[in-house]
Amino acid sequence: MKPWLTCSLLLLLCTVSGVAQDFDRYFYFTWMPSMPLSNTDWIDESTGKGVRFGYRKLISDKFAAGIDYTWATYDQYYPTTTFVDGTRTITTDYFNYVYSYGLTVSGQYFMPFSTERVMPFVGLGLGAQLNRYFQYYNIYTDDDQVWGFLGRPEVGVLFPFGGKWGATVAAHYTFSTAKSEYFGYDGFNSIGFNVGVVMMSY
Repeated sequence: MKPWLTCSLLLLLCTVSGVAQDFDRYFYFTWMPSMPLSNTDWIDESTGKGVRFGYRKLISDKFAAGIDYTWATYDQYYPTTTFVDGTRTITTDYFNYVYSYGLTVSGQYFMPFSTERVMPFVGLGLGAQLNRYFQYYNIYTDDDQVWGFLGRPEVGVLFPFGGKWGATVAAHYTFSTAKSEYFGYDGFNSIGFNVGVVMMSY
């Protein structure tokens, strides 16, 4: 049999069979490294200090919905420079920090070619983000705290191992309107990855 015909038949079989999972909800915890895409003159370094918690309820064998909570810290060191504030002049090195917290209502659509053990998906989360912007220099601190809209499309794969455990891998783009006028920070967009464990419930 020709290779292309074999592949076509396998794809058709997966499409017809659909997802044969026997769990109806799941929780997950992932490590979430990410990299800022906007205002990179303030912070342009990627971070590994991020996590994501999520819950999903299967609405059907193709769709799941739930909530996500995310936390990430971005920071960057800058060498000595001079700050002038009115009559005050300070020469020092400094750090820029962004502490970012997000809460979204999220959904995932599992692809028709998903199997019982490999479930590719596309997803979308919509909600709110709280960003806390800090600048630490010498003994001084400047800060600003802002809320904004949060949108997060993603693509990934869920791997049920059988029993109560599984794994997930995903890539996402984050769009946020949580801008800081005080620091001239216009929104906060980033890309990132999620790698972690999944606990199934029946």
